[in-house]
Amino acid sequence: MSLNLPDFPDLPMVDPAAAASAMADAYLKLGGQQQYPKQMAQLLTEMLANRQLGLAAADLPKFIDDNPKTVAAQMADAYQDMAGKRLYPGQVEQLLIDLFAYRESLARAAFNDAGRQNLVAFARAPMLDYLGELVGVARQPAQAATARVELTFPAYAEGGVKQVVLPAGARIGGSAAAQFQTIAPLAVTLADKPQAMVCEVAAIEPGEAGNLPQAGDLNLLLDDPGAPVAVAGVTKPWGGAEAEDDERLRQRIRLAPEAYSWGSVNRYRLAAMTAAAEAADVRVISPRPDGTVRVVVLGKNGAPSAETLRRVQAALADDKARMINDRIEVVPAEVVDYAIRLEIDVLSTRIPDLVRGMARERCLGYAANLARRLGGDIVPSQIKTALHDIDGLYDVRVLEPADKQVLSASQWPRCAAVEVTLGRMVSDG
Repeated sequence: MSLNLPDFPDLPMVDPAAAASAMADAYLKLGGQQQYPKQMAQLLTEMLANRQLGLAAADLPKFIDDNPKTVAAQMADAYQDMAGKRLYPGQVEQLLIDLFAYRESLARAAFNDAGRQNLVAFARAPMLDYLGELVGVARQPAQAATARVELTFPAYAEGGVKQVVLPAGARIGGSAAAQFQTIAPLAVTLADKPQAMVCEVAAIEPGEAGNLPQAGDLNLLLDDPGAPVAVAGVTKPWGGAEAEDDERLRQRIRLAPEAYSWGSVNRYRLAAMTAAAEAADVRVISPRPDGTVRVVVLGKNGAPSAETLRRVQAALADDKARMINDRIEVVPAEVVDYAIRLEIDVLSTRIPDLVRGMARERCLGYAANLARRLGGDIVPSQIKTALHDIDGLYDVRVLEPADKQVLSASQWPRCAAVEVTLGRMVSDG
């Protein structure tokens, strides 16, 4: 099987500083402009942070050295030994060596990336899926949202149809953009009075978009059954989920060995996350010494739906899934709202609105990362750390939160607002 190597911008393992420095040297020698190497370094650094969750390049496992400067130095030394003459920066040979070293570093970086695909901590799809197969864990596919609707069949009219048949897959829509379909076939014999029946429908297209309609949006039968059938939504659609992402799958792969234990915290956590694809995080605690096991569930956007809790409860309360003396409680996460308010000082040589916008984006990123799991503490000093390397930022004062907030395992931090105000314009030196 051939290996399709990704292009350089998608490689998360290249040392940003070293790669940018080597490319800058070669680029400037060919008459390039000074600002682009700095932009390249910033781009690579941001890619690395996003793809490896903030790991420094030096922390990534490497199987061979892929530092472009090291490769260039080795090639230059070998050339000088073979040619018997010294290389200088302005020579064509040096420019070619820089180019060859850059290409060699790409190959080495791809080699290192291929090696890291054998490690759960760094693997991406599809290699992560293959690692999951080793422990019996498969990526959860996208789930279709489901809802309940009431179908009202008309009274029998002389000369009209006596029976209305709705096959499985009969389409239901209305005000909603998403269309739904019946799950099971229905056959109704018309009587003297109208008849109402409640049935379950599922979104035709799986994914979170199916959760958006309200119950009242499902009000029209799109397929003609031969008689006028009125439709009214009973429940809001729920349970639609996108295909499991790499990070959630990575968590379940790490938890997979717990499936062989019985009654452990991680076993209950694995079972709950497997039962509900829409659960973003699950924590298991024992609040009382009477065998009570409290399972706290976090939905994709905060509190999970009642149906999600019911599904997790059913999965964990099964005699094959729980210890015989355990009492399972499945509860939603407790939402803890907080706000971020900052005052920043900006260097007088920078555009204040640009710096303020970057500070706001960093705060939103901090809040989004904190909201991915339960029990994340809200720490003002961490907010300052997230902003420390913004170009042009001289100082930052965290006005809110004023103090550290330590959350329990059942609490979920939700950022209600982010406000960044401009303090002073500072002339540094």
